[in-house]
Amino acid sequence: MSIVKLNTMVLILIAIFIGVGYLLKLWWQRRHIRKLASKIPGPKAYPLIGNILDVLAWTQEESYQKYISLSRKYFPTLRFWAGPYLLIFVSDPRDLEILMNSDKCLERERVRNMIDKYPLGDGLIAIGGEQWRIHRKFILSSFQYRHFEYFIKYM
Repeated sequence: MSIVKLNTMVLILIAIFIGVGYLLKLWWQRRHIRKLASKIPGPKAYPLIGNILDVLAWTQEESYQKYISLSRKYFPTLRFWAGPYLLIFVSDPRDLEILMNSDKCLERERVRNMIDKYPLGDGLIAIGGEQWRIHRKFILSSFQYRHFEYFIKYM
């Protein structure tokens, strides 16, 4: 066996070893998230790919229909693994209110990256951080009771 083939084989084995080590490190670091996520109802997730196979389809409409059936099956809260990323879909408005009012849920960078291709603009769901605080303050002030007192007289 030549020295070149031996060096190539050693490099391939080192690359495989580093790759497996990296995956094990990620798996170990995310064990707390997996433990908490297991308490939320959702379909069985597979290692590395998560639940992607559950909604994979040829067309966007088919994928949407598969997601709708999953959300009905696991209503009101659905846990979904998109590869290594945990997504939690909330259908109950009370749960959504708790999340939107929480200061711990201000950064929505992953959500923003996922929905950038859709024309949602800079609404409360898509933005995060300080911009979200400003928009939320403006919107909440618009829905105060005193703004609706005038209309109640005529109803």
